[in-house]
Amino acid sequence: METIEKGLDKAYKKAGQNAYFGNGFNAGIEFAQSWVKVEDELPEQVEKLIGNNIKSKNVLVKRKWDDTGETAIEINCRFRPSPRIGFLWNIEYKGSSVIEWRPIERF
Repeated sequence: METIEKGLDKAYKKAGQNAYFGNGFNAGIEFAQSWVKVEDELPEQVEKLIGNNIKSKNVLVKRKWDDTGETAIEINCRFRPSPRIGFLWNIEYKGSSVIEWRPIERF
């Protein structure tokens, strides 16, 4: 899979000397590669399940392990099994926590 930066380099070379993509293109790349801290925002709850259950869209998450400090990226979502319990991450591992997330986009 090609990185965004390599794709940009190819586009510049293909367009030649008159190429101008402007700051907007670079800002779009920066936004597409950014992660949202869970302290700042959580995925929007959009899908109703059975009864009072609500689920978010699937998102990419960064999970940090407490003992090693290593991070892993996975697909996850948040759900609410009941109003009394509140929202939880669908997949949880003891000794780790989700620290950042970003939407999964299709192109």
